[in-house]
Amino acid sequence: MKLKIIKTIVLFLILSNWAVAQTIPAIMVEYQKKYTGFVGTEMLYAQKDHAWYVIQPKKVNQAGTTKIDEKDDMHGIITFKTDDIKPAKYFQKIDNPTMYYEAYIENKPYLVTDSVPEMQWQLIPGQTRQIGNYTCNKAELQFRGTTMVAYYAPDLPISFGPLKFKGLPGVILELYAKDHPEFGWLASKISYPYTQPNTYTFNDKDEKISIKNYVALLDKQSKTKFNVIMSRAPKGTQFSNIKIYRPGIEQVFEWEK
Repeated sequence: MKLKIIKTIVLFLILSNWAVAQTIPAIMVEYQKKYTGFVGTEMLYAQKDHAWYVIQPKKVNQAGTTKIDEKDDMHGIITFKTDDIKPAKYFQKIDNPTMYYEAYIENKPYLVTDSVPEMQWQLIPGQTRQIGNYTCNKAELQFRGTTMVAYYAPDLPISFGPLKFKGLPGVILELYAKDHPEFGWLASKISYPYTQPNTYTFNDKDEKISIKNYVALLDKQSKTKFNVIMSRAPKGTQFSNIKIYRPGIEQVFEWEK
C-alpha cells in the first residue's frame, strides 16, 4: 500500500512539472549588439528548456584594421578586427553544459562543441533597470576572463540570454562587459508569448570541431597576421611588451588556467 502511494506521489510530481513547463510559452528577443564601432541585430528564440541564438550576416562599413598603441619604443597592444560579421547559430539546453554553435575561420564554417563552465551568477540586490515594459534586476558573472553585467526580467521566466549566457531567474534583456560597457547587448524587441514555429537547424556539412581546437586555430590565425605586420616594420625596429588580445569576451579558457 505504501509503495503504491509513493508511486502515485512521484507520478503526480512528474506530471505537475511537465504541466508547468508546458504552460510557459516561448519567447523571442531581438538585441542590438554594440561592438567596436558598429551595431548589429541578433535574435534569441527560447523555450523553458532550450534556446537558439541567431546572428545575422552583416557588412561592416569600417574596414578591418590592426592597431598598435604606440608608447615609447613601440610598446603596445595588437588587436584584430574583421570586415564582416558572419551568420551563426547557437543551440543549448538549460540542464546541459554542452552547447553547439557555428563559427567561421577564413570563411570556412565549423560546428563547434563547447563545454561551457557553470555560470555562478552573483545577484545584486536593490539595483534595477527598466527595459521596455519590464523591471530588470542586476547580476554579475566572471566568465572566461571577463566580468559580465546582466539585467534580467523575473516576469519572463526563461533562463537564457545572448550567446552562451543562461542560468538567471528570467530572460537577460541587457548584457555587457563591466570594464568595456561599449561592448554588449540590449533588447530592442520582446515577443512573449512567441507562437511561430522554430525552423533553425545546423548545416550537416560544417566541419565538427571542439572548442579547444577551434580556439587554437583562431590563435594561429592571429599570430600569422601579427607576423605579417611585424615583417613590414622598418629594419632594426625593436618591439617589446606586445600582447595579442582575442576579440570578444572570452579571453581565458578553462584549460589555460
